Amino acid sequence: MPETNLTMVNRASFGSVFAETLRQNWKQVLYWGLGCGAMGFFTISLLPYSGFLEAYQKIIEMLPPEFYQAFLGEDTAFAATPEGYLSGEFFSWIVLMYALYAVIAGLNVTVNEEESGTLDILLSLPLPRWRVIVEKTAAFAIIITGMILLSFVGLWAGELLTDALVIDTGRIAESVLNMLPSALLVLGFTVFAASIFRARSTVTRLGGAIIVGSFFVELLGGMANQTSLARTLTVLSFYHYYDPAGVIQYGFNWENIGILLAATVVLLAGAVWRFQQRDLGV
Repeated sequence: MPETNLTMVNRASFGSVFAETLRQNWKQVLYWGLGCGAMGFFTISLLPYSGFLEAYQKIIEMLPPEFYQAFLGEDTAFAATPEGYLSGEFFSWIVLMYALYAVIAGLNVTVNEEESGTLDILLSLPLPRWRVIVEKTAAFAIIITGMILLSFVGLWAGELLTDALVIDTGRIAESVLNMLPSALLVLGFTVFAASIFRARSTVTRLGGAIIVGSFFVELLGGMANQTSLARTLTVLSFYHYYDPAGVIQYGFNWENIGILLAATVVLLAGAVWRFQQRDLGV
């Protein structure tokens, strides 16, 4: 019989689901965190080569200005700075990796166990349904936070070994932490979708759609004029509030962070409410 999330713990105690979820999944912090950190280290390691940033700027200048400005929100001169390079070649896309993991984690909150039949066993215990959502989601939020913090190690190591990178370490730390609200939003969305739909394939497609859709809505909206529908729709994209170029230059945008976290709380509240109403046998 597949192991449930309450194996080898006191099933009635508060926090047991949280603790068991962490126990079963903590190694993912190492796999994803060190992997993303290694990619950051490799990205930074290219900077010592003479003339690298100048060559990088020339490549950027070959692209349509609207494309690059939509992607980073700055002109090509910004690309020739260490901040611009790191923003464009690492922070602009690495958040999508964490968002992808957030979808995987969201599937593991309910829908994977529902399809395998172990969720019925879990809920046959004296355990309120809301605890399944809250404790498992909290555990995966901690895991995602650990991944993101661990990825900072790779960037920090690269910064220490690269004299050409003159960026405030605090700005790098802020840029790393700035990925967390976006990842949590995707986690919350996936958990909410899983509270509505039973099929793992459906929830997976919806989770993938919010990642891909957010990226391309922001990209196309940034290339459109101010009054266009495409520009208006960017407010629905979590990537719009991520803003890696702005954070690495000016620090946290607390308004954007607040919007993402508020949306996450609303989604999780909806997931708890819907999961309480669900007939899991249907």
